[in-house]
Formats: sequence, C-alpha cells, structure tokens
Amino acid sequence: MSCPPLLLHLRIPCDRTHIDIWLPWFLVYILLIPVVIIMLPILLLWAIVLIPCGKAQLLFIAVYYFWQVLVNLRGLKVDIDDGVRKILFSFV
Repeated sequence: MSCPPLLLHLRIPCDRTHIDIWLPWFLVYILLIPVVIIMLPILLLWAIVLIPCGKAQLLFIAVYYFWQVLVNLRGLKVDIDDGVRKILFSFV
C-alpha cells in the first residue's frame, strides 16, 4: 500500500548559498483529521441520497482519485526558476 509524503523539503537561495528547510507535512494530515470526521457523515448521507439516481458511484470515485493524487505527491519535485531566484519544493 502506498502512503502519502511525510516531509516537504524547501531549498531557498540566500546570496551565494541556499537554505534547506524540512517541513513536517504529516502535521497537515493531523489537522485534516477533524475535517474528515465532520465531513464523513455528510458524504455518506449524500451518497445515500444519490443512490436512487445512480450517481453515488461518482462520489466514491472522487474520493478515490483524491487519495491517489495525495499518495502520488511522494517524489514530486517542483523547481521554480525566474532567472533571479531558484526555489525547489520536494515531497519526501
């Protein structure tokens, strides 16, 4: 089973060197747990209402694809270079 990234590595230039910042990305997940707990009954009720229409499957597919996007952030490297500065975001 794949797991989402736990750390975000930022590399920011500072004069002739760069500053490396490691941010604990898993703290964002801890903050999202209450939101998920609050939204879960609403999503389940919405799915029950949509079952007669045949559209409940779309809700579960959306949740599945959101999880896939989150899991596949691991290894993503974003390099922003505007000619003056160069910033690197890397999910570990």
